[in-house]
Amino acid sequence: MEAYLATLPEGLDAHPQCRQKASIARHTLQRFVDGALPPLPAPLQALVDAPPPASLWIPEVHATALFLAICDAQFPDDDTYVARSLALNRELLQSPLYRMVMFVAAPAMLIPLAGRQWATLHRGSTLTATALSGAGHARSEMRFPASLFPALLVRCFATAQQAVVEGSGGRDVRVELRGLTSTRADYDIFWT
Repeated sequence: MEAYLATLPEGLDAHPQCRQKASIARHTLQRFVDGALPPLPAPLQALVDAPPPASLWIPEVHATALFLAICDAQFPDDDTYVARSLALNRELLQSPLYRMVMFVAAPAMLIPLAGRQWATLHRGSTLTATALSGAGHARSEMRFPASLFPALLVRCFATAQQAVVEGSGGRDVRVELRGLTSTRADYDIFWT
């Protein structure tokens, strides 16, 4: 978490235009935190002590820093955190709040709606996706302000895309990170 915050010139105050639905942080806290977390910066401790209502928007940097703090404190390594993130995303996207938004069509029909789906949970960053000519293949592109999302979170976003395609009927779903810069992540999505 501290390494992430050091990459942002304004630390926790960076990218104030970038927001995330509080429902994600609430769900993460309920499912991931098995014990006490170490002392956190005041804004993050406030999220832990009194999570805001699910419908509110919270700073994306705060949520990202919180997720990294949870990973640092509760998981032996990044791969374990990413695997647990997939399970969490599957669970979150099956909840009544998101089921209607996420599972509206078969994967090929759902892919073009990725941007709208992303926008229901995030502001200040974008996700676009395009189904490719071959059945069972799509590409997605995430754009965001400089250093907003560290590589670990970019990997977790791949699990969210996997959960969405699985939820819409895709089988043998695989999401591969094709490229990553400080402002962009590119993915290939495969399914049968």
